[in-house]
Amino acid sequence: MSETLPGQQRGSGQTKSAFLVLPGLRTMGWKYAAGFGTAVLASPLYMLPNQMTAASATLLPLTSLDLAVPYWPWTGWIYGAVYLFLVVAFVGMRDLIVATRFLYACLFTQVIAAMCFVAFPTRYPRELYPLPTDTTPDAAAMVGFFHALDAPLNCFPSLHVSTCVLCLAAFQIPPMRRWRWCADIASALLIVSTLTFKQHYLVDVFGGAVLGLAMYAIFFRWQGLTVTARQTR
Repeated sequence: MSETLPGQQRGSGQTKSAFLVLPGLRTMGWKYAAGFGTAVLASPLYMLPNQMTAASATLLPLTSLDLAVPYWPWTGWIYGAVYLFLVVAFVGMRDLIVATRFLYACLFTQVIAAMCFVAFPTRYPRELYPLPTDTTPDAAAMVGFFHALDAPLNCFPSLHVSTCVLCLAAFQIPPMRRWRWCADIASALLIVSTLTFKQHYLVDVFGGAVLGLAMYAIFFRWQGLTVTARQTR
């Protein structure tokens, strides 16, 4: 099935006039297999720079806004919910063209972010933010989990923010459009949590937003890119 997205027209000549034609998903089974494969590829793209840059990573100066944001360990629950948000957005995509574009955008976002992590390694000063005395045991456990899993590296750009931007793109397209107000609220909370959970600098948030918007522009809006697929179940 030829694709139809905002700003594009169906037609047999669409793929011939496109600058770049990408193969698309053909069945829902392919969709979930490709989603799993993308997640498998994304893991080393994130974890390897996290290990490689420990010695060379530098601290960035904390801006007045960084310092003004409180440390709320309980927001780790919100921070971790980005993976649930990602899964919900992906499962909700019934159009294989949209799902294909989304996966390409996510994969290239991860690749570009990994290049940034290696080329410009930064470290967040977690040591400046000990657990508050009133931290609940579940919040403390969440902090311990993320600190053990993820070194305070891979800061710029924030992949949490890029992921939110791309998920929001999916919620602009039926049938998920009716739930976009929920996605807007979820994204806002997730983005704020990157600061209140003390995982990112403010500049990382802006960097993640720019990267996500750039990938959205290329894979969802650029007229020179076309995805072809046959919509079957």
